[in-house]
Amino acid sequence: MTLGAGVGCGAIAVRAYAPAFTTLHLVRLIPKIPLLAAPFLLWPTFSGDANPVVATASAPGEEAFLLKGIPAPRVGDAGAAAIFTLVDGQSAYSDQKIKALNDGLLPVMEDDPAGNFFFADGGAKRLRIDLGKIIKISQFNSYSWHPGARGPQVYRLYGSDGTSPGFNAQPKAPLDPEKCGWKLIATVETRPKTGSPGGQYGVSVSDPSGQLGAFRYLLMDVSATDPADHESDTFYSEIDVIDRSAPVGPEKQLRDAAVDVYDTADKRAKFNILYGDAPDLKIWTRQKLAPVVAKWYPIISELLKSQGYQSPRRFMIKFANDYTGVAVTMGIFVECNPKWYRQNIDTEAVGSVVHELVHVVQQYGLARKKAKTPVPVWLTEGIADYVRWQLYEPKPRFKVTAKNLDGMHYDASYQTTADFLKWASDKYDKQLVPQLNAAARQGLYSDDLWKKLTGFTAPELGGQWRDQYAKKLGVTLPSSPASDPKQPAGK
Repeated sequence: MTLGAGVGCGAIAVRAYAPAFTTLHLVRLIPKIPLLAAPFLLWPTFSGDANPVVATASAPGEEAFLLKGIPAPRVGDAGAAAIFTLVDGQSAYSDQKIKALNDGLLPVMEDDPAGNFFFADGGAKRLRIDLGKIIKISQFNSYSWHPGARGPQVYRLYGSDGTSPGFNAQPKAPLDPEKCGWKLIATVETRPKTGSPGGQYGVSVSDPSGQLGAFRYLLMDVSATDPADHESDTFYSEIDVIDRSAPVGPEKQLRDAAVDVYDTADKRAKFNILYGDAPDLKIWTRQKLAPVVAKWYPIISELLKSQGYQSPRRFMIKFANDYTGVAVTMGIFVECNPKWYRQNIDTEAVGSVVHELVHVVQQYGLARKKAKTPVPVWLTEGIADYVRWQLYEPKPRFKVTAKNLDGMHYDASYQTTADFLKWASDKYDKQLVPQLNAAARQGLYSDDLWKKLTGFTAPELGGQWRDQYAKKLGVTLPSSPASDPKQPAGK
């Protein structure tokens, strides 16, 4: 049974008390903050001798998870030495990121995929915690942080000492854990009834007696906060399991202490550069990278503006050894591979980050629910490289020759698409890229948009684009409807 939501994201603390048969959530309203949810009654969800208390709180965000009524994350809890295993589901980011749950380090900002663990979309999601031995637990605490739907927590918590006959240590869905040696401890639900779900959330499951139960294993049966949204799996920042007989450790620290904070040139946004995994890049980030980011973020924001949209006012660039690509952007988080940047520090390093800044500004996922046509990846990446290679450093490596022209396609992404967009903008509409971007962000992109803006479909434009290169190179291309601007595609 699911508990009703009672947590808002505007510095409202909601504490749940658990008498013998019902749980009464009392809402404490901080002055001048609107009340987001009224008090309500909940049915008990625990099978056993203990009467659990589920305390929950949320706030816009404090790095140290200083949430009123919720214990701060602690170093050296029983969960620190536990083994976390995925029983059902997959990590959305990296299988190694499960260690973020008990490494004693906290994310540095509200959208930090590398500093959190979160499940991939779809299917059952179950996470088992093996404490290694039976422990008398006094508290189970979970913490999460995200500016959107990935902030709240929704899960059922089970416990077992592992000694029951027929005990199944890894009960995969749809198997009911209570039928194979597990006890349901509590059901956690922190989604707000109204308002934005974004913020920082803390949950503490405990018992008035000080002993929640004697368990070796804990099982979280996790749900996404919005089943209709494929980007609503919670960013779990840390999980603490408090041993009743062990001393309480110090509060946990931020994941990255090696961080610089900058203002953009227009003072409208701040950004962090984290170099903890690459201290040798610190001087380069300060002298070369940061000034370009500060200057170009406002330029990109202005170029790719749209009605009613404000570019993120905060974003982060992190150099992380456990990332093996070049660079990737997730929301407002840019992760970079230090090895690649060392090898390209005097050539493509800064420009690659400019490409990622475009993704920070694009935010096409904002309209993913209402968009009838997904924005093609080739266009998303093409716009990013258009800004980089046509505006920031207009000396693209993209070269067209008689040998590669026949295999050149407008939707090949990156520099190829960037060149196509530059040609189409120059020939038909200087505002083509800003208009395509605005439609993509508003969920209004469609294949018909090209014809509306230029008079031709994208394949027709692609044909014209290739033809102008063929003419320059003196190459004859196989004729096709798309290459003839007078012949409509499909005819």
